[in-house]
Amino acid sequence: MKWRKRILSMLLALLMFTSILPPVTQAAPSVCFTSVNDTIRDLNDETMPFWSDGLLYIPHTAIDDGNVPKELGIYCSFNREKKIVTLYRMGKVIVFDIAAGTVYDNNDQDTLLDSTVIVRGDVAFLPLDTVAKAFSLKYSYLKVDYGYLLRIKSDAVVLSDSKFIDAATLPMTQRYNQYEKTHQNANGAPSGNENDGNQAARMSAYLALLADDPAASERMLLFLEKNGHAATFLFDETAIAGRDDLLRHVVISGSAVALRVDASEGAEQTISAIERANEALWTASNTKTRLVCLSSASDAVIASVRSAGYCPVIFALDYQEKLPSASRAANSILSYAGQGKVCSVYLGGAEQAEKLMASLASSLRSSGCALARLNEVTA
Repeated sequence: MKWRKRILSMLLALLMFTSILPPVTQAAPSVCFTSVNDTIRDLNDETMPFWSDGLLYIPHTAIDDGNVPKELGIYCSFNREKKIVTLYRMGKVIVFDIAAGTVYDNNDQDTLLDSTVIVRGDVAFLPLDTVAKAFSLKYSYLKVDYGYLLRIKSDAVVLSDSKFIDAATLPMTQRYNQYEKTHQNANGAPSGNENDGNQAARMSAYLALLADDPAASERMLLFLEKNGHAATFLFDETAIAGRDDLLRHVVISGSAVALRVDASEGAEQTISAIERANEALWTASNTKTRLVCLSSASDAVIASVRSAGYCPVIFALDYQEKLPSASRAANSILSYAGQGKVCSVYLGGAEQAEKLMASLASSLRSSGCALARLNEVTA
């Protein structure tokens, strides 16, 4: 009987000990990263691909995230009231009827294919196989650190899967760390500043610099990646050749490429120069851009360039000639962005911009101002 009492005492002691242990903090679960061609998308639960009944589902935002130009060249419309998702490209249209559970292909009007769309919140998840077959896309599902990587690829893809994984290791690590931090905060862990998210949503600074020095540009790019920022890198036509790695790194990191063009010789010559620069850009990195920074351009030339389908960048703050201190630049940016205006800022050459980027980024971030890349809307 004594041995039974001893065992019972040991069990009670063990129960008391475990009851006072602190709760175990759960790590973020295995995740699925998404890349579209050579660009890593944001990582969050709302838009993360998933498997269901043997099918891989992707968010409609992976096809069309609202930016122009589209990574895959496909436009997507999600009508939440009618429960209709429409994808179209170059005369090819497929329509997902969520209520009926079918997809209609305009190239074969007599065919209705069974296809299920899963709606979660404001996001429609589409069966990837159906989308890929309809628009001749390819995809790969790869094991990587922290989980898996889904690459959705069109003919415009540049890097092989192995080279892309090598190049995207740092961006994926950063996105996972931010994802894990979000999970920890959701479980009650304190965040650095509870107002950061709301303030960042209200203010953004669109910083741009000239990629005239490859080494300085690469250091700037690494700094932006490491801190979860993005910017716009300007390239002269003559500076594109031989910088394939830098150009690809810019695109993969989530920053933007823009062309800097001399517009002093008139509209026709300017548009020709843009076309040549874009061809050089395509040869170097299989990428083109509509963003152009015109120097010595008249209003008539700017109008002609816009009519030709390009997007001239007009900077709200131009520090090409003289760069102020980081604190003064931050004050000007916050004053401008705080009024709800789009604050695009030209910092000049990469070596010049590098001198104040760390301090400037820190000041802006502490004030709830995000650093983002330019696009056709914000330019």
